[in-house]
Amino acid sequence: FTPLESWDVTLTLGESRDETDDLVYGEINTRRKQASWQNDLILARNQILTAGIDLLQDSVSGSLTYAEDTRDNLAIFTQYQGAFGQLNLTAGLRHDDNEAFGNHTTGNLSLGYTITPRVRGILSYGTAFRAPSFNDLYYPGFSNPELQPEESTSYELGFTGDPGWGSWELRAFRTEIDNMIQYNPNAGKPENIAAARIDGLETRIGTRLLDWDLSTSLTLLDPRDQSTGEVLQRRARKTLRIDVDRSFGKTGLGLSFIAQDSREDLDYSTWPATPVTLGGYGLADLRASQQLSSDWVLRGQIKNLFDKEYETVYSYNTLGRELFISLTYAPGT
Repeated sequence: FTPLESWDVTLTLGESRDETDDLVYGEINTRRKQASWQNDLILARNQILTAGIDLLQDSVSGSLTYAEDTRDNLAIFTQYQGAFGQLNLTAGLRHDDNEAFGNHTTGNLSLGYTITPRVRGILSYGTAFRAPSFNDLYYPGFSNPELQPEESTSYELGFTGDPGWGSWELRAFRTEIDNMIQYNPNAGKPENIAAARIDGLETRIGTRLLDWDLSTSLTLLDPRDQSTGEVLQRRARKTLRIDVDRSFGKTGLGLSFIAQDSREDLDYSTWPATPVTLGGYGLADLRASQQLSSDWVLRGQIKNLFDKEYETVYSYNTLGRELFISLTYAPGT
């Protein structure tokens, strides 16, 4: 809602649950509650100041007794966005007070520059932290209560274009992670890797053909443990995505094809664990939408349309065909 012409307020409440019935350990239920209050203030033309508060509460319950079963995370954040001729600037700060892991301050800085009327350059920098989950810390037999949060620094250099036939993007990035959490089967628990680095290149091309919106993206990754030089587990190094969408009046129809190449993992049934390579796969997702009125939209999606069998973790099944249906009410949009 908008209390004043130059002040927009967004309030968000949410809850997510993961409810598991384990044959050995019984019920293990995790819950995350989230509340957010965001304020966007228009300072001047092409200048916006954002400030707000985030509150997260994680909890775990079930058949087991955990050393800790709740924790809160309170965060305050602010961000400035401004445009000055050919230059765009975004700068933000966030401070998290985590009940279990203390205080962490992170931030981001991004610069965009119009090189030509149809080409822009982008340079960005950001930091982040991620606390270990309750399962990482306390899951019986496969946890490590001594885990520390992950901390990361990311850099990106990119270019975007808007030629007459469509759009394109080219981005190179690097993420350096300290204390990355990864399961060590030989130790029987997750551990903090001293340092990891993920280098990547991403490109996207979009156009419109015969009233269809077409978009293709390719992502190349080189994710490595810096101490050993080995490729990080369970990460595909190549990902191809193709999206095709079209509107027929109030009806929308879309199809996505996602292909990923092989990834490295470990066979936990041997001692010590032996390396294995999981095969690549391709998936198709179908989506549709229907504008029921000016305020109501019905959407549906079928993921893994052809019920493909594949693995992203060795010897663990993945979901087959999935159906999602949503109804959205957005008055005045």
